[in-house]
Parts: sequence; C-alpha cells; structure tokens
Amino acid sequence: MGGSPRHCEAANRGLIESVETKHNGGLSWGEACLSAARLCSGFGAVVSVSGIRGTGKTQAATVCSLIACMLGGTCYHITGFSMLEQIKQGFGGEGLRVSDLTRHDGRLGQIDLLTIDECDKAFSTDWGLGILSEVVDGRYCAGLPTILVSNLEPSEFKERFGRHIARRINEAGGWVEFMEPIPGGGADGKGVKHYG
Repeated sequence: MGGSPRHCEAANRGLIESVETKHNGGLSWGEACLSAARLCSGFGAVVSVSGIRGTGKTQAATVCSLIACMLGGTCYHITGFSMLEQIKQGFGGEGLRVSDLTRHDGRLGQIDLLTIDECDKAFSTDWGLGILSEVVDGRYCAGLPTILVSNLEPSEFKERFGRHIARRINEAGGWVEFMEPIPGGGADGKGVKHYG
C-alpha cells in the first residue's frame, strides 16, 4: 500500500479534523480513525473496528480506505452478507472466489485494503466462519491489510470468531472500539478505546 503511518496522518489531518468530535474515552473520533489507519499500515495487518450502532465504525473504516486510496492503494468495502452471497455465486463461476480477495492476482486485481463490514451479523455458521478465516489468513500471509467491522466488544469478538482470528489481530494489527455516538448516530456510548 505504501506510505508510512506518519505520511497517512499528515496527508489526512485536515480531512479528519473536519469531522472530529471529542469523546469521554480519551481519543477523539478523528484520532481513533488515524489509530485504525496506522494499524492498517502494517504488513498483513488485521484490524478490528467495533462499537455499538451509531458510533461511526463504518465511517472510520471508510476514512482508512480514503487514506489508502490517497496513497495510491486500491480498496474494497463489502458487507459480510454480500461477500458470502457472492462467494456462493462463485461456485458457479460468476461470483467471487476467496482467492479474489486474498491474492495479488485475483480477478479483482490486488486489493490493498479489504474492509468487511457487519461481521457480527454475517458469519454465524461454520461455513461462514471458515470463509472469514480463509480470507483473513490469505490476506495476512500475502501481507495485505484487512479491517473487520462489527458491533462486538473485543471480548465478544474473540468468543464469536475464535482465538485464531483474534490472534491474527493481536499479531499484526489491533483493536479499535468506538463507544460514543457521533452526531446524528443515534446510539449511546462512552468514548473510544484503542487496544494493541
């Protein structure tokens, strides 16, 4: 993807400050976005962006994608449901294959940053969890960063998705939890936490 975390921060400080809101938890929303972007800059990074509804998780993941695009990278944002549906279609040759999301030479070309949204809603079966694990592992091994967006706290995430994916997050990325609603978000919360 190119560019150092410092470069990401400098290139996007104005963009993020324009939407920044202070939170009780220490980090502002904009600072948490930069934290997630820094975590994504690692080789094979797997980053969990989580929080209750209305806290700006998806917007934060989008900011990370914008930063990657500004640095010349390619990004793909997909919901877990859509990813699974397209992979099912791929069995007939028309949809996605896991290799399209994990390899430099997949049909979509290299995806420098993959964001999978609504993970907590989509991956509830053994088959779905297996697909998620395969995508995360494939991208980790290829050195390509992945953002997993969910409504789960880190402890809930580990319980739902297992130690393997949590270990990938701990090894090469980190956890960013959004706990306070952004203006107009419509949820209750308590700030932003950064783990790892």
